[in-house]
Amino acid sequence: MGFFSETSMKSDRHSPTEKSVKLLDKLLESNALAQDCIVKKRARQLFVETAKACVGIKEVSTNKGIEVELFQKTVGLSAGDAWCMAFMQTCLAYVESKTNIKSPLHAAGGCINVWQESPVEQRVKLLPLQRFPAKAYAIENK
Repeated sequence: MGFFSETSMKSDRHSPTEKSVKLLDKLLESNALAQDCIVKKRARQLFVETAKACVGIKEVSTNKGIEVELFQKTVGLSAGDAWCMAFMQTCLAYVESKTNIKSPLHAAGGCINVWQESPVEQRVKLLPLQRFPAKAYAIENK
């Protein structure tokens, strides 16, 4: 099972807002690779290109800003809520809307919730904790 799967249609997937689709369309309009991915339904590469197109988007204050709030709306979060997972979920929702290929990952705005509710086979295999810097944290796969 891959990161995206035509056979794994999730009913809980959030839809990107019309404004976030317009924003991402604008950011990707001159990206020939992204446009080719849409035509050829290459979801994984389109996901990468979508995320790369957003490099430089910043908060204007703590977890707020026009683009940040568009990402938050995708998963039902409010301005001021953490937006890291909302950004990734917006990229996923955008790719799904453009390719009609659905991700089996759980749709939510919280990292831990996505981890716990996604299929086990979709989770990243973690390395032993001692291989990470002392300040890093690892999530156990229970």
